[in-house]
Amino acid sequence: MECSRCGGRLETYALNGSEACVCEDCGFVDTPFEHDDVEFEDPEPWSTAIQRFYEKRESAPGQE
Repeated sequence: MECSRCGGRLETYALNGSEACVCEDCGFVDTPFEHDDVEFEDPEPWSTAIQRFYEKRESAPGQE
C-alpha cells in the first residue's frame, strides 16, 4: 500500500481488533477517532498503585 500523503510505504498495526496504517516515510497515521464520545475513568493515584505493587510482590511465591 502507498501513503495517501507522500506515496511512501505503509505498515499496518493491529490492536484489539482495530487496524491502523502508518507511513514509514512521513509518519502519517490514518486512524479515525471521535473524541466527543470518549469517557475516561478516574486515574488511580500513584500511592494506591505503588501500594498494590508492593502487596502483589509480597504475596508472590519465592519472595522473602
